[in-house]
Amino acid sequence: MIKMCCLWCHFVEAVFAQTKPLIQCVLDGYNVCILAYGQTGSGKTYTIMGTEPDKMGELHAKSGLNYRALTELFNLSSKRKETFSYSVSVQMLEIYNEKLRDLLAPTGQTKEYPFLRHIFLKLADFLLF
Repeated sequence: MIKMCCLWCHFVEAVFAQTKPLIQCVLDGYNVCILAYGQTGSGKTYTIMGTEPDKMGELHAKSGLNYRALTELFNLSSKRKETFSYSVSVQMLEIYNEKLRDLLAPTGQTKEYPFLRHIFLKLADFLLF
């Protein structure tokens, strides 16, 4: 198991450089979780999401960890396509004010989980490839 803890005072590029080896782990069959934790307004969403690229697949200085990680994932899987085939999906969960919310639930069907104790979550999967 790889454990990593970063102080989010770095630029996103520096944080991604430290987490980039985890993308290889995904393709090697390991589960990876990217977690942002902190008070409201501290920059968690910006660090994770950044701003959208001008064109799909193109990164820029304000690309967040998600865009960078997915771009790297697609690049690595493309290099291995002659040898391996992959099925990759993502799940996104928000915990805010002690409530859980499935961020990938279909529009209008947002699932909220008001209690944190003794629950089993069936989050929506978003199949990437």
